[in-house]
This record gives sequence, C-alpha cells and structure tokens, in this order.
Amino acid sequence: MPVGYGYVRSDEPTIVDWGAITKQATDSLLAIDEDRKKRKADIEETNREFYKTLADRPVSQNTAFNSFMSDYSSQVSAAMLGLTNELKSGNITEEEFYRKRANIQSQTEIMLNNFNTYSQKYDEYIERAGPNGVGASIEAFERSLGKEFMNFENLRPIIDPNSYEVAFTREVEGAFGKTQLQAASANDVFQFSNFTRDKFDLDAAIKNTLSKVGIKTFENEYGQLISGQYVGKGGQVLTEAIKKDAKAIASQDETVISILTDYGVETTYDFNLLPNDVNNIANSEERNKRIKQLQEANPDIIYRDSNGKYYVSEAQKEAAVTFVEEQITNATSYKVKEEEFGVRQKKQLELEKLQDDIDNIVARTLNTEASTNLINARIKEVEGGTETDLSLNMPAIESFIRKEISGPIAAGFERGNEGILTDKDNQITKKLSSILGNFGVKINSQKLLKQQLELTVPKPGGTTGKVEIDIRGLTPEEIVDKVTEAVIYVPDENLEFIYNRFIKGTDGDTKTSNTGLGG
Repeated sequence: MPVGYGYVRSDEPTIVDWGAITKQATDSLLAIDEDRKKRKADIEETNREFYKTLADRPVSQNTAFNSFMSDYSSQVSAAMLGLTNELKSGNITEEEFYRKRANIQSQTEIMLNNFNTYSQKYDEYIERAGPNGVGASIEAFERSLGKEFMNFENLRPIIDPNSYEVAFTREVEGAFGKTQLQAASANDVFQFSNFTRDKFDLDAAIKNTLSKVGIKTFENEYGQLISGQYVGKGGQVLTEAIKKDAKAIASQDETVISILTDYGVETTYDFNLLPNDVNNIANSEERNKRIKQLQEANPDIIYRDSNGKYYVSEAQKEAAVTFVEEQITNATSYKVKEEEFGVRQKKQLELEKLQDDIDNIVARTLNTEASTNLINARIKEVEGGTETDLSLNMPAIESFIRKEISGPIAAGFERGNEGILTDKDNQITKKLSSILGNFGVKINSQKLLKQQLELTVPKPGGTTGKVEIDIRGLTPEEIVDKVTEAVIYVPDENLEFIYNRFIKGTDGDTKTSNTGLGG
C-alpha cells in the first residue's frame, strides 16, 4: 500500500524564522517611510526657501514697481503651491514634480536677478545716458525698445502654466477704441532694459595710431624744417596713408555705428527696426536685396532686425572713414621751421639766371637754324632762273624794311636808361606788330620783356618758322639788321604786296608807312 505521492520525505524538518522575516519587512517599510519623510521634508524645505526668496524680492520707492513685484510673487507662489498639491493628491509623479519645480525655480531666479540688476543699476543707466556718460547711442535705442514694458503703472505679469515663463502684459487702445492686451516676453524686455554698450573710444584709437606712425622730420633745399606725423620727404601731407589708417580704425560695424551716432558727424544718423515685410523674408538673398534698397532710400538710418543684428551700408562705412580721416588730420602734429631770410629768394634768382642762360643758348641756336632755313629757301627760289622783277626790287624792299622798323626800335632804346630796349607799356611791340604784320610776320610781346624778339615768319607752302633773336647787348642798328634778315625771306607774294603798295611809283624813294613811334 503506498504511503506518499512520489516525493521523499526529508530527514530534517524545515524550520522558518518568521521573526527575522517580520523584522526585515518591518525594516524595509520603515526605510521606505523614512525615505518618504525625508523627501517630503526636502520638498517642504525647498518650498520654504523658495517662499523666503520671494519675500526678499527687490523693492523700490516706486509703488507701481512694488505692486508689480507683489503680483508676480503671489502668482509664482500660487503656482508652486498648486504643483505641490498635485503631487500630494497623486495627480503627478515625483519625477514630474521635480522637473516642473525646477522650471519654476529657474524662471523665478532669472526674473529676480533681472529685477535686481535693473533696480540696482537704474541710476547707473541714467548716468551712462547723460551728456558725459560712456553709454553709446545704440544702448539708448535698445533700452527704448523695452521702455513701454518698464512702465509699471500699466503692467501685469502672467506666468505660463506649462513652461512657467513670465510675460509682461499691458492694456493698449486698439482698433475702434477697444482695449486690447499687448504682451512681451520678460526675457526680451530685460534684454532691452539691461543692455549696455560703451561708446567707441575714438580719441584713444587715434592716439594709438599716431604713436605707431611716429614723428618724422625733413629738411628741404632752402633749409626749411618740416616735422610731424604723415609728412612726406617733400613736406607734403600723406593723405593716402591717413585714409588707410582711418579705414583700419573704422573696420568693424559696431565701431562704424558708434562713430556715426556718438560723435559730431555732419549728418545725423538714427536707428530703426526693419519693417515686418522685410524682416520676415525667409530667402536671405531676397532679404538682403530689400535691406539694401531700404538703405539707399534712407541713407541716414541704421536698421535692426528682430534678432538684434544691425545693418551698416557701404555709404555709412565710407562716411565713418571720412570722419576719422578728418579727426586724424586734426590730431596730427605738423610744425614748420622757416629757412633763413633771403635763402629762398637767392636760390630762385640763381635758378632764374640759369634758366635765362639756357633760354639764350636755345634762342641763338633756333635763330641760326631758322635763318639758315629761310635763306636756303630764298636761294632755292631765285637759283637757276633769270633775274625777275622781284629780285631787282629787293634792295628797295630791304631799305623799306629797315626804315620802317628803325623808328620803333630807336624809340625803345630812348625809353631805356641802361642802353637796352624798353617796352613796359607794350607800345613798341604794338608798333612793330603793325609794321611786320604787312609782311605776314607776327611778334611775341611776352618775349620782348625778357630781351628776346620771337618772330613767327611765313614760309612758302603756307607753313611758318620761328626766329628768336637775343637782343641783349645789341645796338639798335644790329637789331634792325637781324630783323631785316629774318623778314626779307618771306614768300614772294608777301614781298610783292609790300612793293606794290608802299614802294612802287616813288622813283626809287621808299615810301615810308611809319614816321616813328609817335606817328
């Protein structure tokens, strides 16, 4: 008869330590309870610290500001309390609670820090914006963008129930006189209101540039000393070097903006936001094209987009460079130590004498060449032919020329007091021009002042030749000889005209067309 169901009875009975098991279970429960109490205490302590932070919020003499902060504190306290109650009621997990609580704490810390910064530095901001302040114009513009949301008289905070981010809201009058709510992110408002940027220190930049350029000194041929920055070897101002250094100073857009808006440039520049229809263009090429069109239409406006980027045009950059050039030029040292009295005049006289000597040599050379050419031309005209009526009349023509020009030339010597031909009032030149003009010969009046007779003599074929006669040291008779020598070789038709008009029919006596300078 069977006594079991297929298993073997153990030799020793199993003994269960129910006391140990009970103790272990009790200890575990106690540990869980202790951990829960600890977490609860941590939550309560964190909440107390949070409420204490809110109680220590910044205060001001501005009652509207204090009311705003009180409203904010109440709302954020209510949000923390509601979150804690949701945890207690089991509507959210501890993990979710800790995540949301961290968001509330983070946003609150940001808000309080921003308010503290704004409150503590308010007086500093006012000083920076003053006439002697270091705040740039761009700082004032940025702060103005959040100005409407820093007027606490008509401002209320609103806390997002999900992100716990704070928005500032204000009531404004909308279309048809209806009141509407206008909102802005607290982070954006504080970004504007706490924005700072110093003016570009142009004076320091120029001083640094000039120190690198250094002072150079040059002495010219007269002993004059010229020293300063940007001075060339000839004493000239190196304007291109100044422009190059000006471009180096105004190379950054931020610097250009400060130069144009913080210093006394001739044109007044201002800031403006990009219109929404331009700011919201997604295609960068099209957007930049539209911005350039705006800049061309409004050259005095510096535009800002919604991301805080400012756009500086090429014309604005050039205007800044030009202004810096002027400031560098005004700041440079340029000193001149004049040469000894009379040194420059003495050297100039020496140069003039040297030039006169050169002119004389050239004149004599030209006179010889021109006379030779004219004589050769006359020889060619009469060579190989029978004696013509003109050649028979040449003595009478030559005599006529001498008689006509001798009067004015003698008169010119009578006017001079050093045995030279003088023509201060240009009357001698006019009389000679009238006489020689009958032959087609022209006289240069300017040359005569330098004791040079420059004649433009017609040649066969319609061309002309120049004859220069150096009359310094010549007697009136010698001058008459040289002028006659030049005039006698004008083309035949000129000589025939003179003969037929003034000489022919006088029975060998030359008919004089000039009775002297006085007529």
